[in-house]
Order: sequence, then structure tokens, then C-alpha cells
Amino acid sequence: MILKLLTGIKLLLAHPKLVLGSETGVAMTSLEERLIEELASRLSNEESNTLKSQLSEVNLMERVYAPKTIVSFNKIEGFSYSLKRSDKFRDSEDEYKLMKIDFKVNNKPFRAIFYVVYGNLFSIEFTEDMSSYTQAEDMEFT
Repeated sequence: MILKLLTGIKLLLAHPKLVLGSETGVAMTSLEERLIEELASRLSNEESNTLKSQLSEVNLMERVYAPKTIVSFNKIEGFSYSLKRSDKFRDSEDEYKLMKIDFKVNNKPFRAIFYVVYGNLFSIEFTEDMSSYTQAEDMEFT
């Protein structure tokens, strides 16, 4: 109970408009958008629809850049993180890798690993710090 309260206070202080319901939508970087498009193209039609549905429910993206970049996709309801989504990937209590995508930016190789937790797209984990490449234009998927 105390942990939920502290999490709620932290969310309120960091994202007051989001918690109070007056802010919606998520801004992805160019790199993230291109990777999500590539992921959707590699998934089955059903999984691609699930991905789009889940992304429409995400209202907070959190990023950690060093030593490697991790981007998490969150749904905030009230004062807490929510695992409820309209559609789910293979529902599981485990975390699993949905897909690995290898790509190059300016001929430099990288890997993005997409994770699912409890049937929800949870995060993208990159092999290294991507802060210099967030607006990458010259991307090649391998």
C-alpha cells in the first residue's frame, strides 16, 4: 500500500497533467517510430493489430540512455502504472523477447530487442546508448 502511494506521488510530481488526465498522447523519436514500423511489418496481421492497439493505450514513455538505451511503454491510470490493455500478445506471467531487429545507422550496426511482459509490449532494449541517434534518418534494416 505504501509503495503504491509513493509511486502515485512520484508520478504526480513528475507528470501532473498525465496523472490528472489533461495530457494524452506520446511522442516517439524518429528512431523509435521507424523501429515500431519495422516490427509491425515483421509480425503477423493479428500481432500487428495488437501492437497498434497497445501503442494507442500507451500514455507515458520513459527512456534511460546510458550505458545502453531502454525505452519503456507505460499506461498510467490514475496514480499507478496499469497492465490492462484491450488486446494482449501471448498472455504470460513471464517476460519474453518478442523480436530482435538488427539495423544500421550510418553503417554502424545496432540491435533492438522488443520485450513483452504479461502480454504487453513493455520495452525496447538497445545494445548501446542511442541518445546520439534518436533522430536518425539513414537507417538500414538487416
